[in-house]
Order: sequence, then structure tokens, then C-alpha cells
Amino acid sequence: MSSPRLIRSIREYRFLIDRGYNPDSALRLVENRYVLSRLERDILYRGVHTKRHDEKVKAAFMRGMRELEQGNPNIFIDFINVVTTIIEIIDRSVISIGSDGLLRDHARVLGRSKKTTEEIRNACRLIGKALPDKRLVLVSEKNYPYSELKAGECTRVIGANAYYIVVDKVDSYLIKASIEEKIIVATSDSVIIEKAPLIMDLPYMVARDRLSLNENVVDIEDIIYGLENQFY
Repeated sequence: MSSPRLIRSIREYRFLIDRGYNPDSALRLVENRYVLSRLERDILYRGVHTKRHDEKVKAAFMRGMRELEQGNPNIFIDFINVVTTIIEIIDRSVISIGSDGLLRDHARVLGRSKKTTEEIRNACRLIGKALPDKRLVLVSEKNYPYSELKAGECTRVIGANAYYIVVDKVDSYLIKASIEEKIIVATSDSVIIEKAPLIMDLPYMVARDRLSLNENVVDIEDIIYGLENQFY
């Protein structure tokens, strides 16, 4: 999956944004230079970040894991974000490990955004199995089709400790909850992980055994930090 051309484009894009180039301009430059497909462009867009971002997110992840280990019972889940990624892992679709270490799916550009009820149920069973003693709140957005119906079905599958809430803006709601209420947030959304002080990578936790079977994984973290941006 990680062709020499894609690897080179990842390192060059990282090089540019780390030196202050506007991310959109840098992405267009790299996209044109390496003639990237929509999928390859999305891999860079979602998974390649500045070193500053990576350090900040990894610190929030470590804080989230410490809270989890110390018994913090409250986890708020970015419902669509997390469930979609878990389903994509199960289906062995394209997954990237971002430069910040978090998993991302690329379902949108692959035309795989719509998930069946059974796929959602299966993902939710894995969530419940991984976190049986935690209070799980699924946070979904009002403008997502059948949002309340799908989140409600997921809570029924998980069981007694699961709840759901439908909000206007998932990102602002989760950021506020993490800051003000010491809530651990499960998401890979860049807007949220940049600001939430406590985060976790739930898709990796529940499906890591399946991830090792997926030949369609692009490990951006290794591509960047394995050679420290030596792309020339």
C-alpha cells in the first residue's frame, strides 16, 4: 500500500508544514508534484501533521491512558468517527496510522461512508467488550442521517453502561466536556484532538488484533519518525 511515491510525498508534505508552509498550499503542491489520487491525498490530509501537533496529541493521549488506568469511568465517544473506523478495520479497508499515532479511516473518499445496521451493531459489540466497566456516552451530530436511531441502537447493543446524546456540533461539545468535566474523549478528529486534554484511540483498542491482518495499512508515523524526514 505504501508505494515509494506515496512515502516520498508524505515526507515532503511533513517537511513543508513543519517549516511554516500553509497546509492547504503545501498539500496542493505535493499533490500536483506526485500526481496523488483522491485516496492518497486524503491519507496526507488526515494523517500528516506538524511535529508540534504530534507532540501535543501524544501528550493528551498519555494523559487519557493514565486516567483510564486510574479508574476514570467516563468516556465520551465521537460516535460516527469511531464506529466508521472500527468497521473499516474489520473490512480490511484502507487505514492510516497518523503521524500523531492515531488511526484514521478513509471511508469518505472510498465511497464507504454509509454503514449497515448490522455493521454498526458489530462495531458496538466490540466497544462494549473492550470497555465493560466504563460509562460510555455516544455523541452524535443532528445533521447526520438517522443519527439518533443509530446511536440508540448502539447503546442497546453495548448494554447498561451506555448512553447517547445528539448535539448540534460534536467537536465543540466533546472539547468542552474534556476540558471542564475531565472526560476522556475517543476520536481521531483533528479539531477535537488539538484541544481536548484527554483522548484515547478506541478503534485501536478494540480492533488491534484485526489491524495486524490488514495489508492496507499506511503507517505514516513510522514513515516520518522511522527516518526523521530523510526524503532526499
